[in-house]
Order: sequence, then C-alpha cells, then structure tokens
Amino acid sequence: MTYILITLMGLVGLALAAFLILYFIPHRSSNLQQVHTEKLSYETAIARIITQQKTDSSQTNFEQGCESRSYVHDKKVARSVVMFHGITSCPSQYSELAKTFYDAGYNVYVPLAPQHGTTKNPEATSDVTLAELTKYVGDSYSIASGLGDSIGFVGISGGADLATWGAQYIDDVSRLLVLSPFYEIAPGASPRWQKPILLTLYGMNLAPDRITQGFSVRALAKYLTLVENYRSDLTTTHLKHVAVVTSEKDTQIDLNEAHRIAQSLAKNSKASFRQTRLAADMGIGHDILNPTDAAVAKHQAQLNDLYLSFYENRDPAKEL
Repeated sequence: MTYILITLMGLVGLALAAFLILYFIPHRSSNLQQVHTEKLSYETAIARIITQQKTDSSQTNFEQGCESRSYVHDKKVARSVVMFHGITSCPSQYSELAKTFYDAGYNVYVPLAPQHGTTKNPEATSDVTLAELTKYVGDSYSIASGLGDSIGFVGISGGADLATWGAQYIDDVSRLLVLSPFYEIAPGASPRWQKPILLTLYGMNLAPDRITQGFSVRALAKYLTLVENYRSDLTTTHLKHVAVVTSEKDTQIDLNEAHRIAQSLAKNSKASFRQTRLAADMGIGHDILNPTDAAVAKHQAQLNDLYLSFYENRDPAKEL
C-alpha cells in the first residue's frame, strides 16, 4: 500500500511539474519583436506584386481568386495601404473595401498570407510558422513603400493581429484600422487561464493539430503568439491614428480586449483614436467585411464608408 501511495504521489508530482512547465514557458522572443523591411521604387513594387501573384497561384490546390491583389493608379501616390485578411480567408475578403480606398485615391495592396489560399483550408494553415508571418508583414510593407508616400495598415481578425504587430515594429506606419481584432479568444469560448498552455502546445507544435469551428488551433496559436509579442508598453513614435470596429454579435473574440488594446496603443502613442461597435440588430457577426454575407451586403455601402472614414479620422456620412 505504501508503495502504491508513493507511486501515485510521484505521478501527481510529475503531472504538476509538466503543467507548470507548459504554463510558464515564455512566449516572448526578440526574434518576434523585429522585422526586416526595404524601401522600394514603384516599378520594383509592381514587379514584386506580379511575382507574388505567380507564387500564390502556383500553390498545390490553389483556390482560384485567392491570389494577392493590388488596386493601383499606375504610379506612386500620396497614400498607400496594406490590407491583411483573416485566418483561413484570402484577399477576396477585401474585394469591396479595397475598391473604396482605391476610389478615394489610395494605392491598395492586399497580400495573401502564407499557407493560405488553397482548397485544403483550414488544414493547410496548420503549417504556418511565426517566421513566415513576420516576413509576410515586412514584405507587404516593403511593397507598400513603393506604392505611396505615407503607409497605413488595415487588418481583420487574425490579420488585425498582424497589422497591429507591424504598426509597432515598423517605423513608418502612420495609420492603423483594426476590424474584429483577434487579440484574445472570447471568454465563453476558452477560459483565459488556458491560453499559456494553448500557446505552448499548439504555438510550438508540441501537440497534434486539431480543427475547431473551422480553424486550425496551431494557426490560431501562432497569431496569438504575435499578440504576446506586442510592445510591453503598447507604444510607437510614428502612429498618427488608430481606429477599431467590432460587432456586438461577435462571439469569437474578447470584445473588451479588442477595444482596450487599440485604445491603449493610440493613447500611449499620442495618436488620435476612434472606435465603434456595430449594433446586434444589424445581424453581422465576426466577419464584418465578408461581401458574400447577406447581412454585410445589406449594409455594404455604409460599412465601406464607415471603415474609410474611421481610417481617415473623420465622421462617416451616416451613422450605423
């Protein structure tokens, strides 16, 4: 009996030690707090977009219409913007909003995220790496530098995580608009105390991937790991304006955290700030961009005007 008790106590001790290791492994890294960028000419930027589109479409199981997109005025203009799509989505998510910005005089680049744009989603996104994501943000900025004199980022969901990360570590991003930012999982979907374990097991690929609600948990963990690597003081010296839009009916993200992080970044950076939350009676959930969603399509013109207005720090033509 004594032997059994000692054995059980030993197993409990090992289990506790394993839990503590998984829980307290650090997820911040200097490698995830820096990014390589270049300043490009307009001609070089266009050449890289064409090369990227060819790379995108040459993927095995490529989904037609998911290649990187550009909306340009055949020359470098005063303002360019990069739009980062959500996890498992692709540049077509911005098909309507990108045109709105283009019509307002912007050169727009909507790059396809690594391990995205195939008919094998969400499984294919399981293979995305943190190095790929940080390079993707840096390369996208570099292309935008050749398209416009001033550069801003727009991101939705996981793409908002990337846009916010880039806006902190690239010294020339002046504006940031985040839509349904996936900074934190909704409290009802996953208790916050589980997050460190999720980042360790799935963000470090220690556990086999699993698909939940149409997403790869490994992919989700990678994006959340970048959130963990935001500047500890949430500040930049170059941001002039930050805006955030969420929806009351969004059950996937922590809405309070979405607004808190965006507002803190603006306040600490001495940038102007706007925020709003779409009313529940609009019937729009997490993806407040999807042009194929009936509720979004119903309010498409007003939403496009809202997003552009908030990005430019002015009142929309009509309140939603």
